[in-house]
Amino acid sequence: MKTLVFLCVALSILGLAVTEKKIVCYHGTWSYYRQGNGKFGVAQIDPFLCTHLVYTFFGISSEGGIRILDPYLDLDENYGLGNIRKFNELKKVNPKLKTIAGVGGWNEGSVTFSQVVNDPRKRQNFVKNSLEFLKKYNFNGLDVDWEYPAQRGGNQEKDKEAYTLLLKELSEFLHPKGYSLSAAVASAEFSAKISYNIAEVSKYLDFIGVMTYDLHGSWDPKIGNNAPLYAGSWEQTELEKQLNVDAAIKYWLSNGGAPEKLLLGVPLYGRGFAICSVLHKDDQWIGFDDEKSIKFKSNYVNSHNLGGVIVWSIETDDFRGFCGRGTFPLLKELNASLLGNNHTWTPPSTSTTEWNPNLTSTTKPPPILPSPECTEDGYFRDPNDCSVFHQCINGTQYTFFCPHGLVFDPAIIACNWPHLVQC
Repeated sequence: MKTLVFLCVALSILGLAVTEKKIVCYHGTWSYYRQGNGKFGVAQIDPFLCTHLVYTFFGISSEGGIRILDPYLDLDENYGLGNIRKFNELKKVNPKLKTIAGVGGWNEGSVTFSQVVNDPRKRQNFVKNSLEFLKKYNFNGLDVDWEYPAQRGGNQEKDKEAYTLLLKELSEFLHPKGYSLSAAVASAEFSAKISYNIAEVSKYLDFIGVMTYDLHGSWDPKIGNNAPLYAGSWEQTELEKQLNVDAAIKYWLSNGGAPEKLLLGVPLYGRGFAICSVLHKDDQWIGFDDEKSIKFKSNYVNSHNLGGVIVWSIETDDFRGFCGRGTFPLLKELNASLLGNNHTWTPPSTSTTEWNPNLTSTTKPPPILPSPECTEDGYFRDPNDCSVFHQCINGTQYTFFCPHGLVFDPAIIACNWPHLVQC
């Protein structure tokens, strides 16, 4: 500790800034609807374990607006739970905490983003609406999670350039007002080279969350860790050698990514069930990070002078301490390794979490029901079940379910409180 203090003083004398590493935690707000021990709400968030908290997700409308996807959970109006307000009130507990609005995500897809960003008028709408949204709901910044430019139905020829223009215009609008601008991006070379002009993107973003996870999973023909730090000796093809943290970070660095802006993605989840009690069962194998691998990744961040980490997601850490190593063991290891912080904080009991039993339907998700064929792109409510909706993209149909107790509202293209929707 004395050495660290001396180093900081020396750097200060030389006029060099000492930048604290960032620990940016994404919060999947739908975890509030989980049943049993997995239920997680704002009341369970430890506001001292993350330097930044990202509220996920908000959507994007066809005209460039920002969509509230779950009015009942997010808002106070119409007897809602006011989750956004409570989330931002965590800054009263930890005044150093920064909160960020995350727009996009996997389910939002790429089509609407592409249509908006390639239209100068709609792109400006999104930029202006972003500023208004951050002001209205008291967020400190915007995180753009477009998955991914020029992919998944986006414009393969124009998205890459349009994405850069979007970030440039957002930067010009948000930064003078004191708001941060960040993005979550594809990690591996084969995907990132399609979507990003890395050197240009790096100019406009305060930090870049490189999603170095989901690199292996059940879709692979052979097993592999969710987020391996390095390639395995058995991985020989060009693609296999790209699917690890080191290869992804080095690709971003070598193509102009500013190291102090790059945040290494750390998953707090494994691809399996009950990983603290069952590691192997029959033909099931689970790859996940533990405190030891988290420490290795923290050392990697420090040795490559990266800006810190992003974690997906705060509610997938062992927040109840079931594995016998205390609550939030992985996040606490990140804090110890990157920030030198060792602290304890006990979240309120989940019994204090607000929940209206009248809204609860069944713990069993509704079945996938027949729906009209995809004759045009867009979102459509299922004709047989108002809690089910479909998205059509280039003739392909994707089916989604609203959270328990909510129904799909075609007027706002989001799940809504039932009494506000004609069903």
